[in-house]
Amino acid sequence: MVQGRRINPFLLVVVSFLLVMFVGAILLSQSWASNSGLRTNFIDALFTSASALFVTGLAVLETGAHWSFFGQLVILFLIQIGALGVVTIGGYIAYLLGQRFYYADRVLIGGNLGSENKGEVVKVLKTVVRYVFLIEFLGTLLLTVNFLFHGFNFIDSLWHGIFHAISSFANAGFDVFGLGNSAQPLLKIGFALEIVMFLIILGGLGFPVWLDVLEKIKKRSAHKISFHSRIVLLMNISLIILGSLAFYLLERESRLPLVSQAQHLRESIFHSVSARTAGFSVYDLSEMSKPSLVVMMSLMFVGGSPASTAGGIKVTVALVLLLMLWGTVRGDLSMQVMKRKISLKTAFRGLSLAVISSLLVVFGLIFLEFFDDPSFLSALFESFSAIGTVGLSLGLTASLSTFSKLVLIFLMFMGRIGLYVLLYGLIFYAKRRNVIKKYPKAEICL
Repeated sequence: MVQGRRINPFLLVVVSFLLVMFVGAILLSQSWASNSGLRTNFIDALFTSASALFVTGLAVLETGAHWSFFGQLVILFLIQIGALGVVTIGGYIAYLLGQRFYYADRVLIGGNLGSENKGEVVKVLKTVVRYVFLIEFLGTLLLTVNFLFHGFNFIDSLWHGIFHAISSFANAGFDVFGLGNSAQPLLKIGFALEIVMFLIILGGLGFPVWLDVLEKIKKRSAHKISFHSRIVLLMNISLIILGSLAFYLLERESRLPLVSQAQHLRESIFHSVSARTAGFSVYDLSEMSKPSLVVMMSLMFVGGSPASTAGGIKVTVALVLLLMLWGTVRGDLSMQVMKRKISLKTAFRGLSLAVISSLLVVFGLIFLEFFDDPSFLSALFESFSAIGTVGLSLGLTASLSTFSKLVLIFLMFMGRIGLYVLLYGLIFYAKRRNVIKKYPKAEICL
């Protein structure tokens, strides 16, 4: 790969993603990518390409109805690239070709995989790619069997199994049922809903947590799970339980006349899991109560775990914000949890990510209202969905103007890679140029 001094790691990530996005858009705009045999509007193709690459799931065109098999295949490849990351895939291809990894390459790949040990980056890279494909293969197998036993022919079962396994694991939210109702068919197909949920959770946990848990399984008591893994697992379990409980209670009155108690519980758990960047839904979200939509937007904003296929500000940032709030109330800003102390540097980075994400949501809301004047709630929900790379919508996406679609593309880009490239890029160059200076302390009134 390229030698350290000749590479700008942050620019490389941005350019790589944008290049893949435009190539995907060009392919999707061709006549053979649509079922009708007609060329697709380039902006709609670009939006679809961006939504797939940034594993979001917002769609201006029904995936199963509009796109041909070729178009769906392009979308699936974009989802897979977005899930692993351009850097990881490029690194793995370089490894297969026997190329040498320089320090800059190891820094770039290690950052993408959440690995701090630069000496083991190649080993981690091989392990992650191997397990990603293994999990997707097992997911495909289980989903295909479920589809086969519920009326689908073998070819359709296999394709539905492959597409939904990869889309679920990548937290992408795309489906090819072609019915306009996302994951609703999964409710009636055996254990398909539970399989999809499990894949979403695995994809959202993050590569470092997988490797840590796998090491624990191999060495058993000889290996202790890291502080990061314990925090991520605790936060994910807590959010799934709290979200499920909220949806169950808030939607109980409207859903129970329509479905059984057990079905309502399944729906509640699924929406709690899916809202944190997967983007599937089992019924029309416009039927949800406003309190439930607020809960859903909160879950979308938090998202999944660092170095995962999920978006959002991440569960670790959410924990840091809670610790800062609790410390402020108690008058103790030491931010301690599980007998560990969170550094101020980590806290301020987390706070910065949360503030920038919030400002981007406001930015999206303002421009959506300016260009299209939708309902306030629909525009706010759409902005949260795009910045959190979730893909859930109240039915607004397909009716948006060209300028609004471009705004959402920008938000999806920022939600997937832009925020972290911006924050860590600024920190990196500030250190290199020595612009971080120390001045005397001063107090201001709050």
